[in-house]
Amino acid sequence: ETAVSDTARRPSQSTPTSGPAVRAGERPRGARFAGAYEADEPPRAAAPPPEALRAATATAARLAALRAAQDGGGSYVLLCEATGWPPEWLPPLAAELERSGLAADVSLLLWELATLPAPALAEAAAALAAAGRAGDCSALLRQASARRRPEVAAVALALCHLGRRDLATGLLTALLRARTPEEAVEVVETDRRSLAPVLLDAAEGVSAQHRRAVVGLLEAAR
Repeated sequence: ETAVSDTARRPSQSTPTSGPAVRAGERPRGARFAGAYEADEPPRAAAPPPEALRAATATAARLAALRAAQDGGGSYVLLCEATGWPPEWLPPLAAELERSGLAADVSLLLWELATLPAPALAEAAAALAAAGRAGDCSALLRQASARRRPEVAAVALALCHLGRRDLATGLLTALLRARTPEEAVEVVETDRRSLAPVLLDAAEGVSAQHRRAVVGLLEAAR
């Protein structure tokens, strides 16, 4: 497992529940799905703190030196250490790596972020999105969608808890594009009340066929 700092992070919690019936062509309604379809208001990122900029500059310089010395192990350790930074420090780091000609290391950083525990991963994705790094956020969510199904559910719930239901939808969209509707429905059974509406939105964004399949499977599994 990727090494990270001791920065305290709150765990994601959910209580498995079974949901009401879902009719084909309809979204779940009623108290059990209350608030599930409220639009998110994506937050705007504040200017990065000076210490984040200093850390980004120093890390990019160290990484460039390690790459020049062909020290792959040291480079890997440095990127792993960065995954433990406060989430809002990650966008400045990605930007500085790009400015330093280390764009490939941004991809490696995202790969390592995708192995973090669900709450930390969700915070990283939200920070990237808020900073306008939508491409990095999407790449991180695609990589997260390849995790074990309970872990994907935990990430989706953590994103919802952060008020980023839009990103949870993006995660489940990536899941649907890579796996079968049956597997996607198994993911949301972890917390059907919270995640079934998100999966329906994701399926609708993929295709009408996917949405019909998901609706049918949710109905059969109730």
